[in-house]
Amino acid sequence: MQSIERALMAMQTAMGISLPHYALMQRLRESVEGNRLQLSGDLLGAFNVLGEIVGSVVNVFVEIENPTIEFIEGQPGLVGDPGREIESGNRVAIPENTKTRITGEVTYLGLDRVLLTAEFFLFKGVPHAILKFEPLPELANQVPSWGIGNVFPDIPIVRAMRFTAPAIILSSSDQAYDPRLDAAINRGFNFYGNVEVENSGDRTWELVGGLLHVRQLAVHAALTVDESLPKYVLEGSVRTNTDLIQGENFQISFSRSDVGLEISGAPPEAQLGIAQDIVVTLREKGQLTRLVFTGGVRAEAESLTSFFTLNGTGRSPEGELTGEIQNTDEWVNPFGIPGIIIRQLSLQLGLTYSSPWIDNIGLHGNLRLGDIDGSISILVDSNDPDEFVLAGSTDRLTFLQLMSAMTAPTFVAYNALPAEARQPWETVVNAQMQNVKVNIVPVPTQIGQVLFREPGVTLQGRMTVWGWGADAFVNVDYFDGLTVRAAMDAIDLGAGILQIRGTQGEANPQLRLRLAPSFNSELFISALVSVLGITQELRIEATTAGLRFNIAGRLFNKFEAALVVTTPGIVDRRNFQVAATMQNDLLRFLKDDVSREIQQVARNASNSINTAQQELDRAQQEVNRLSDRIRRRRQTVEQERATANQRIQQLERDVTNARNSLNSLNSRIQNLQREINRLSRQQRCTDIPLIGRQCIPDPEALAQAARLGTELAGLQAGLPAAQATLSRFEASLQAARNGVSQIPIDADPEIVSLNASLSLANTGLNRAREILQSTTRSLGAVAQINTFISQQGLNSLLDVRSAQFNANLDVAASGQVAIALEMVYMNQPRRLNLAFNFNAPQESARALAQLLLPRG
Repeated sequence: MQSIERALMAMQTAMGISLPHYALMQRLRESVEGNRLQLSGDLLGAFNVLGEIVGSVVNVFVEIENPTIEFIEGQPGLVGDPGREIESGNRVAIPENTKTRITGEVTYLGLDRVLLTAEFFLFKGVPHAILKFEPLPELANQVPSWGIGNVFPDIPIVRAMRFTAPAIILSSSDQAYDPRLDAAINRGFNFYGNVEVENSGDRTWELVGGLLHVRQLAVHAALTVDESLPKYVLEGSVRTNTDLIQGENFQISFSRSDVGLEISGAPPEAQLGIAQDIVVTLREKGQLTRLVFTGGVRAEAESLTSFFTLNGTGRSPEGELTGEIQNTDEWVNPFGIPGIIIRQLSLQLGLTYSSPWIDNIGLHGNLRLGDIDGSISILVDSNDPDEFVLAGSTDRLTFLQLMSAMTAPTFVAYNALPAEARQPWETVVNAQMQNVKVNIVPVPTQIGQVLFREPGVTLQGRMTVWGWGADAFVNVDYFDGLTVRAAMDAIDLGAGILQIRGTQGEANPQLRLRLAPSFNSELFISALVSVLGITQELRIEATTAGLRFNIAGRLFNKFEAALVVTTPGIVDRRNFQVAATMQNDLLRFLKDDVSREIQQVARNASNSINTAQQELDRAQQEVNRLSDRIRRRRQTVEQERATANQRIQQLERDVTNARNSLNSLNSRIQNLQREINRLSRQQRCTDIPLIGRQCIPDPEALAQAARLGTELAGLQAGLPAAQATLSRFEASLQAARNGVSQIPIDADPEIVSLNASLSLANTGLNRAREILQSTTRSLGAVAQINTFISQQGLNSLLDVRSAQFNANLDVAASGQVAIALEMVYMNQPRRLNLAFNFNAPQESARALAQLLLPRG
């Protein structure tokens, strides 16, 4: 039994390794607590793919109540298919025919009791997830705004939408399909439901219902989040034919309609469109001509537009639509007129938000009359037949020809101008327009996607002036003269050197030319110009030499400058010349940076001189110190030798005294010995009768000799001490004599070493003196700047009055130009030319400082 369990566990482990969605099923089951499961990115692991796709719009990590978690066999991406649960012991033959499914109740987008079906599977080895939310069946028709209304609650057209049977599906795959809804599922956010349109209370939806004659639309909505801002698209379709206008000779009907609602932007805005095929039926001489147009209607917050283009024609005496329609964008021989072909014909429906919804109808196309190309436009207003447009064309035309042909008073006034006043205009007036379209417009209107804003006679064409291409629009009036608006080609010379674009929402620079009989006239080009880092809306003026404009701003985004740019033509950027007058920030920058640089150089010069003086003082102190040590050493040696000589002399005296004392002692001993010997020989003689003379030792002498013998013995006992004293003094004398150096004092080792150090110190002293003299000669003038600064202040050192340069645009674009400077330096006026580098202004400031510093 245990072996079977181990085998099952091993199989489950293997399935978890090979089938990550099986491992996910195991984790999900282990994470259920109290009949609740909280989804999270960590729990989903590799299947946490929806958060990155739609997590910025809706929540994907929901808490599921009473979840049912299954590992089933079924087609991945087929949402809600029954499938078959796979037991843990069964072998999975095809891993990608399996998926993990969770079902349960959640609270979603503010609605309780929402049924969730979540499926996780592999498709081509990539983990995918699909979450389907739908109210429980008993709530399906009780939540009219659930879904889109929760995502976009502030958009009126969304608030007006009322749904039945809503469902939300979040998908990481674009290959999914829901069989119950019979709908493909887009990657991201999907919404399905039926929307009420006829009685929605919103004028846009009521327009849809009124035009298409429907009450409800089955819609699918998707949210695209792959772009920088999410875009929400809702789609529905109507396949039935709908009659719009039923007349005897003029009929319009829809053959199919696709409705789309797009919500995008920040803040989000809604655009509703209807893509349609329109059949226009014209009856002429008993025959029907059918024109089939493809296009649509767009409804936005503040506008309502339509646009349709021809994609088929047909003629049928019987009036049948089928079998006679030719797929073409040409209408050949319209109304039976031979030799005429109308191409790219477009249809406009003038729509309103109230029944009967269509206000007017117009058509426009390109005209081919024989071998001449042109254009033709016809606007038909169902309420006002006089509102129409006629249009023609020609190959080429100049304004001068136009004036002479259509407004003679203006032509006369122009030629009456003095040559110097007329010359700046000639380049434009003599410019040739090509492919000119001529329109006669009673009142401003629009046909299809073509706008006719200007009433009267208007012309449009292509022209080139100052080498600059433009699309020109001309309005001509006999009395009021010539008015020209030309969209000049945008200019970009590359590398941020020069760009000329349109202003105030215009895509291109705009030329304005006004020529009138009274000659209250004007000629200029309004443009957004970016040159050398400065961008400004301005007017480009025509001059006798070409074009000129003034522009001011931060040159290279660094310093304020006023530029005057001139060119004889746009063709070559080398023709552009730039005259720049730098403003106060550069003048202040140069003043401050150069002043600080000069101050620092002056301080460094003073510091160098002070350092050299300090080195000289230290060298002199070292010489003085060594000299003093030699003097003191000499005194010490002399004192030591004098003390030693005094000791020798004292010892010599001690030796002499000891020798004298010893000699005296020996002399006394000798004298006592002689006296004792004498006394010992002294006799006392007595003449004795009969015997003769008898002598005996003299008792008194013997007694005296005995006494002297005692004294002698005392003296002899002191003799060794006297001899020892003499020897000691003699030894001390000899030692003292040996201890006294006999070499000269200047040969004393310490004095010799000190004299060597003194010699080196004197060499260093002389070198320090030379350095101080050299430093003072080279930097003395610079150091004097410190005196000026201390007396008058750093702010008075330099005043840069002006900075200007003139350069070719290519040269100026490099950022390295020769700037002419006028300044006051140390109360003296100066003029300098400085090679200034806008890419490294600090280096240029240092270069200017070097130019101003005195030469050494």
